[in-house]
Amino acid sequence: MTHTEIWLPGHTVKVECPWWHVQVKGNIGRIARPDESGWCHFSIPTPVLVANEEMYLNSASLMFSTGDQATITTVEIWHGDTSVLLKENLALQGDGRVEMFTLDDEYPAERGVGIAAYMTFGPKADDSWVDFISVGAEFI
Repeated sequence: MTHTEIWLPGHTVKVECPWWHVQVKGNIGRIARPDESGWCHFSIPTPVLVANEEMYLNSASLMFSTGDQATITTVEIWHGDTSVLLKENLALQGDGRVEMFTLDDEYPAERGVGIAAYMTFGPKADDSWVDFISVGAEFI
């Protein structure tokens, strides 16, 4: 069985709110929005065939750091226009943290894969940031 992982640098993050911006620091994408909350998105290149074998989406991962007043509260994995995993009521914070989200079912990698994260930020500007270091997906 073929196994493929695809990872992207964090600075590939896109923000949903038009007035937000991403500060690029090397490969890191920093989002800092004191007293706000909102979504960010990542597009994962999707291998349909590897060595003539059909690939299936198995999991997705986020590598990130946060300030003390920033939290990732929801993660959603998309397969084309279908949400295939929704994890809510999370309290993800930390430094250099990696979180993997494994799907309950395998989905043929025939559509684009997306990862979305909802973040909340506290009032203190110095501590209200999320640094996305890298994001990835595993295909089997």
